[in-house]
Amino acid sequence: MGALTGAFGVVVVYLVVVVIPSLSVWARRLHDTGMSSAWILLSVVGLGIIPLIMAIPQGQPGANKYGPDPRVHSRVAAGR
Repeated sequence: MGALTGAFGVVVVYLVVVVIPSLSVWARRLHDTGMSSAWILLSVVGLGIIPLIMAIPQGQPGANKYGPDPRVHSRVAAGR
């Protein structure tokens, strides 16, 4: 097993442990603001700052086409 094979293994583990869950959270955040997660594809061409900025504002109040407001569900589950 060469050094290149070991480095490839580290990259694969990093992708599985860090990058994939990060993309999932990023997609959920864009859905909270009522936008499509397809905006994440801009990060492939080096323009990932655009969807990152789009995810900063507070999400839409109430349900949108991606589902119910997660903040309302957490309050109901907590009994508030």
